This record gives sequence, C-alpha cells and structure tokens, in this order.
Amino acid sequence: MKRYHLLILCAVLVFAAATCLVGCQGEEVQTLRINAQSDYGNVVVDEFAVCGDKVTFTASANEGYVVDKVYVNGETIVGSDFVMPCCDVKLLVTYAANGGYTITCNNDGTDGVTVASLTKANKGDTVTLYSFVGYNKKAASYTVNGQPLAGNKFTMPAGDVEIATTYANAIEPTNLVFAVSQSGTNAVSYWHARYTETGLMLSVDVEDALVYSVTSLQRDIAYIDNIEFVLGFADTNGINWGAGNYKVIVASNGEFRFEKYDNGWKSGGAGVSCKVTEKKLFKDGYAGYNVEMTIPYGAIGTSANAARDNVTLAVAMRNAVNGINSTWASCGVNGCLWNSPQTHFLVTNDGIVLDNKPDSADYLFVGNGLFDTTNWTSFASSLDKLGDCVSVAKDGASIKHWIDNIGEVGSISANNVYFCGGAEDIAEVGVLQAFGRVTEFTAALRDKLPQAKLTFVSQIPLTSVRTDNAAIAAFNGMVADYAASINADYIDVCSDLYGQGEVCRSLYAGVGRLSDDGYRLLGKRILVLSGKYTEKDGNWGDNGLFVSTCDWDETASTVGLNVGGIQETFLRGKAATDFEYTAEMTTYGIYNGDSWPKMGLTVHGSERNMYFYIDATSSLDSLVVGLVQKSGNDYLWNSVSTGTMAAGTTYTKGNYVTMTVRKTGNTLCCKINGSTVIETDVDCGSSPCVVGLFCFNMQVNVRSWTFTDLSAK
Repeated sequence: MKRYHLLILCAVLVFAAATCLVGCQGEEVQTLRINAQSDYGNVVVDEFAVCGDKVTFTASANEGYVVDKVYVNGETIVGSDFVMPCCDVKLLVTYAANGGYTITCNNDGTDGVTVASLTKANKGDTVTLYSFVGYNKKAASYTVNGQPLAGNKFTMPAGDVEIATTYANAIEPTNLVFAVSQSGTNAVSYWHARYTETGLMLSVDVEDALVYSVTSLQRDIAYIDNIEFVLGFADTNGINWGAGNYKVIVASNGEFRFEKYDNGWKSGGAGVSCKVTEKKLFKDGYAGYNVEMTIPYGAIGTSANAARDNVTLAVAMRNAVNGINSTWASCGVNGCLWNSPQTHFLVTNDGIVLDNKPDSADYLFVGNGLFDTTNWTSFASSLDKLGDCVSVAKDGASIKHWIDNIGEVGSISANNVYFCGGAEDIAEVGVLQAFGRVTEFTAALRDKLPQAKLTFVSQIPLTSVRTDNAAIAAFNGMVADYAASINADYIDVCSDLYGQGEVCRSLYAGVGRLSDDGYRLLGKRILVLSGKYTEKDGNWGDNGLFVSTCDWDETASTVGLNVGGIQETFLRGKAATDFEYTAEMTTYGIYNGDSWPKMGLTVHGSERNMYFYIDATSSLDSLVVGLVQKSGNDYLWNSVSTGTMAAGTTYTKGNYVTMTVRKTGNTLCCKINGSTVIETDVDCGSSPCVVGLFCFNMQVNVRSWTFTDLSAK
C-alpha cells in the first residue's frame, strides 16, 4: 500500500539550534519553582523565585564528604548564587567522598549531560545518576564500566567507575504532525494511535514553549491549550456528522470531554481514561504536554474485531498564549475535512495514521469477510512474499455490493485481483442468480481494470446450522467452471474445509471467519498458485489442512525449534482417528525472558486442537504438565487439565523426557516417561487427526518420534 506521510503545518515551529539549558524559554509568570537535589548533604534555597531574580543558596556536606560541584539545569555554576531563568530550575549539588574511588561521566554535550551524585565514592555508597537532556532527547539507558544499569542507581564497587549514557528521541516519529500558530509561537502535535485487545489508545505529544491552562479566566477548557479529535468508522461514515461519530477535547490541564453525535453532540465516554503530563525542557527534552487516552471499544459502540483497520480520525488543536489570544485550527490537507467524516484519516492495525485510499497495488483483494483486513492478521504476514497487497473487502458485502461500487475497486490500479463472495447473494437470491452476479461483476471489473489477472477464491462454508453449505458447494462448482472458461484462476478452499461433508471447525474463529490456522492454509494456497511457496523435504512440515508456523532445523533423526514465540510444526504423512504418538524432548534455554515457557505435543482434528505440554518456569525445573484446548485463536486456559511428573524428572540440556499422547475413541491419554499424567475425554471430530510439536519461547530439540495408527487394530 502506498503510504502518505502527513506533515500538517500552519506555521514552522522554531527552536534554538543550540540547546539552552539555563536560559530556556518558559511561560512568563510571577513565580517559578526551584527543585533542589542533595543526596550526601543539605542545600538551603527558596522554593520559588521570579524570572531575573538573584537566587542565593547554601550547600553543606555530610561527614566524610565535601561539596564538589553545583549544577543549574545541567550547567555548572561558581559560587552560591545564580540568576533565575524564565523557567523552572533543577538545582543539583554533587559531592566527593574523602579518599573515595573516582566516578567519571562521559559527556560529549551533544544530546545531554549526565551527572553523578558523587564524583568520588566509597565502596558500598549508593550513586544516583541525573541527566539534563538536549532538545527532543531523553536518557534511554546507562552503563557502568560497560555493564548495563537497570534504572539510574548503582552501588559503588571497589574501583574507579566510568558512566556512559545512551540517548533517544523524546518525541517518537509519526506520520501525522499538526501545528497551529498564535502570536508568533507555535504548538506542534505528534499523533500516535494503536489498537489493543480492549480499546483504542491515543498518544499525543504537543510541543509548546508556552502552555496556557488557566481556566479561571475563560471558565471553559475549550479556550485554553488543547487537542481535539473526531472518531468514526470507515465502513459507516457519511458525508456529514451522523450516528457513530465521536468528538473528544483534551485540555492541557488534564480535563477532557467526550461526546457522541446523535442529532447534536451529547455527553458520553463511559470507561474512557485520560492522563495529561506537562513536559519540562530540563527533564523531558521538550516543553509542552503529553496526552495518553484509552478509549474502550464499548465507549464507541464497537468491538475489537470491528474496530481494527476501520476507525477514522480527524485532528484539531488550540494554541493559546493567554486568556484572550488563541487560535483553533483543524487538519485541512490531503483531502481531510473536519466536518466531513468520509474524508478522515484511517487508523491502521499497525498503529499508523494513513491516508485511507491507496492508488495502486500488486494484489487487490475484493469481496466479503474472508478478505476483510479485520480478520486476517496472520494471513497478511503470509502475503508478505507476494508483494504490495491491499484489501477493500468488507465483512457482509455481497457480490451485488461490488457491482454497484465497482468504481471503488477500479480506482486502485492493480496487477492481480483476488475475489471471494457469494454467501450473502445465495441467501438473498439463490444459487443461480448469485452466479449471474459473478459474471456481471467480472464484466464490470475487466472494464475498469483490463490489465488485472483475476483469481476467484471459493466461498468458504459457514459453521452456522442455518447455512446450506451444499448450496455453497454447488455455487463454487459453477464459479470454478466459469473461471476456466474465461482464463481466470480458481482456488478451491471450500473442498479443504468441507471435504468430508462436515465443516472443519478447528480452522474457524467464527461463523464465517477463519482462525489464524485457517488463514495460514488460505495463504499457502495463494502462495502455491503464485509459485512463491516452498516446503522443506523431511519428516516435519505441513500436514493436510495444517500449516507450520515456524522454521525448524531438521536432520534424519532430530528436529530443532530454535525461535522465540509460538512455534509449531507437524509430522508429515501421518494421520489417524486412533493412534499413539511419542517423542523425546529436551530444552536448551528460554527466549524473551519468559516466566512460563512451554513445550510439548499437539493433536489437531476437525473439531478442535489439543496441546499437551510441560508447563516450565524460568528455572526450567517445574514438574507441572497440562492439556489445553485451542478454540479459534484462543487457548482455553480456564479449562486446562493438569498433572505432575515424577519427582526428579529433568528435561534440560540433553536430558530428554519422553512425551506420549494416545487417542482411542474420545479418550486422550497423556504420558511422561511411560506414566500416565492426564487422561480425559475429548471430541476431536470424526476426521483423522494429525500430530505435531510445539513450543512457546523455548529452544527445543526432539528425537526418537514414533506414530502408530491404532485405527485398524
């Protein structure tokens, strides 16, 4: 997808090229704060002062220490007084222990200055590091004699110490930047948005040398420094405000309003939380404020699945310098109009605000929910091998919808078009008329995109008992014959999912929505057609409908899973309704610092997938085992069967443990070193099961695997 990086500036924000740590810009108020820090002694100074005043202080040291240096916002001063700048001040006094070891802070002055509370310290002294950062910088981490330091404190060793500081940008880069000018000053906002499991999170950094937040004069947060935004949904936004649009204003003093449009703006926002933090140049790297807001999906009348890649955003801001002079402006470039939700920017699943209308793609996906991007997270990663892929598909969209909206499809210049649809049309007008719409859509598409190669993907069967999947299969057969007659390609996923006359429910996450496992199968079918899928030769890999999630290392007698995260691969060519499956496993370590890593055996059937695992800990000495079912994309941890291995059992660094699953009928028996640890009833479906290996954040090696088909015995 072509991505538009949006820089929206009403005027250019100018800061001094050289960092000014003492004479920094700030609001001209009567009193400013002095924050005094003295770890090994005492400092006496007034808490407040007026810009331009002479500030006098006294500093003393604890017994065994002497005053070494005095810093005002990171710059050393001589004597016991300084002139108060027009901003808050951090006054830091450092000390030296009599006869102590030397502490050296390596500062080049480019990004900031790090100061230690002691320049000489005795063994065992606690040393605190303070950083005074340059503009748009923050202290990201420290090292002590080359070793990483957690936090900003360490205990002095018996020897000299060198401190190094790594700096990072205080304001993270973003696609959406918006500035408003007032009275020669500029406020610039940097917008980030991302989806979580429970809600939409917005983070906005506002650079503003003068933050005005005095509500007592205006008595309304709308007239002090603030940000404002409108939320909507790409699939329902109208030309003008309507149901489903929400407006939020957040002031620099932390107050916010949340409103929903319903024949006018009305209060709402249950569960919304907001935190506003004022930023000070001497400690945060920039002057202004930061807004962090969490909006539960319920507060905007949606769900996690419906929201992803569907929420739209328009932004505005007020820059106020006092109770009278202020300017409000909204984004007005790239076609975005504040009062026209159809033109608003799109919040994508990777958290970047983009222009929501690409103009070209290598592969364009059109149709109903199968290609709706809210459903296909794992599928999209599979398609990275294809090239630039864009989907305009919509959950619930019929073929008739795309005939009526062929202009939306034709506006994107694509080399390849993949189309899936039909269930909605079959339910509306029956199989024959639904097929007639396929031919009508094809003619309209080729008129708009004559150069595009067309591929039909079969309508998948649905898991609802009210669905006539036999009718869907008949419709797919007609589309397959039609595709062959017009030199189009056809991918038959329906036969995969409905091959035995029953739906393979373990590949679904909803009535008409595939699970991650189902999308991996679809991704494989598409990549095979395009000649971009390669499978290893060996004992392990894909088996039937189930596609490996990882890369693995294999010899004739061993297989290694050596990547973090969830890794799963299958024993190729083996499947049975009743069987005994055994493998010896050992682990050589943990990835990603996981406290509950796991490894074990998997059983995948047409109804459900089961995982028999060792529930290891970070010390890799747990004797707990478990059996968990996976439903759709969710592991059902609330209904786990557990057991315990024999005392003294080890499974690390070449000490192999033998894991066994034996299925007879609906009984699944799980064993460790030949002893039963879990036995339970399961319904994996009537189709033959396939088996595999899996691990979560563990480095695993496997040997001596066997699979015995018990079905005929």
